[in-house]
Amino acid sequence: MKRVMTAALIALTFCLTGSAFAQDKPKVFIQSESSGSNRNAARNQTIEMSKDFQKDCPGVKITIRQDLADYSLILNHIEHGMFVRDNQIEVADKDGSLLTTRERGSIKNNTKFACELILSDFAKNRPV
Repeated sequence: MKRVMTAALIALTFCLTGSAFAQDKPKVFIQSESSGSNRNAARNQTIEMSKDFQKDCPGVKITIRQDLADYSLILNHIEHGMFVRDNQIEVADKDGSLLTTRERGSIKNNTKFACELILSDFAKNRPV
């Protein structure tokens, strides 16, 4: 009986510790939209951006539920003609307070910038 209780206590500790580790990463909701003068410019890039963001920023967890997110990352990708692109991003915390807006650079550089900003802000304001 004592072994069963010890095993149960170890299992419970492992489960609680595992869930604590899962909460060590900020949850990020990503929304992306493209528009422009090209006929194929209007498209949703959220899934592709989420995949790339998760790969390039392993310190976060991507969520599809904005109401459960610690941060929101919104990309507005505008194409003018064949070669001119404008990328605008917004990063906000879960209260909706804007951390930054940025209008320049590639999507990859903007997501790298957003990753660093989110991880830095989360480290300073990590929920206990």
